[in-house]
Amino acid sequence: MNEILNGSRVRAFFLSFKASLLSTRFQTEVSAMKKLTYLLVVVLVSSLAVGGLAFAQGNEMKTYRNEEYGFSVSYPEGWTKTVMNYKGTAVLSVSAYPDPHNLSITAAELKEDLSLEEYVRAYDLRLDSLVRYQDVEKRKETVSGAEAFIRISTMAKSGNGGTRGKDVYLKKGAMLYTLSFSTSVDSYEEATEEYLDPILESFKLT
Repeated sequence: MNEILNGSRVRAFFLSFKASLLSTRFQTEVSAMKKLTYLLVVVLVSSLAVGGLAFAQGNEMKTYRNEEYGFSVSYPEGWTKTVMNYKGTAVLSVSAYPDPHNLSITAAELKEDLSLEEYVRAYDLRLDSLVRYQDVEKRKETVSGAEAFIRISTMAKSGNGGTRGKDVYLKKGAMLYTLSFSTSVDSYEEATEEYLDPILESFKLT
């Protein structure tokens, strides 16, 4: 369980890392003969509070709305919620502790004129240079009526199966939205059907 929670915290760290905007600029190669410059801020999401109850199918959902950053989402009523705001970046984290299911949503305004595809490509290059992921899948889907890039990957694989997560990237105007869900590898399929799919269906850009 400790390894799974550690994997979730690392994923939450890189969630805030990838959606961030710092005053220090650096360039990342995103394709041959082209370099992107984007801003980075490291927002370390604090460890999620304990005490949340596991969500049972059929229970009520609670809705979180953020008018400033233009989104709303519903999540199981018994899950623990944490909200952070840091230098123009909003981070919502919800957890099913003691179950290993965790969801983080980051909303941030991009200061650089990047398309969603350019941002995801640049982020993937940076992330893959820092963390070794396994079984990576990438595809496009439609979420909240907008084109979304999907990344599914496994991290910290070991005897207990490690952590598997799904990251969803959307862009509306200058706003970038990232939804990052993680759980144990063994419970990923069931948790996706029971929790993540309804949460993604409820996610709205306002």
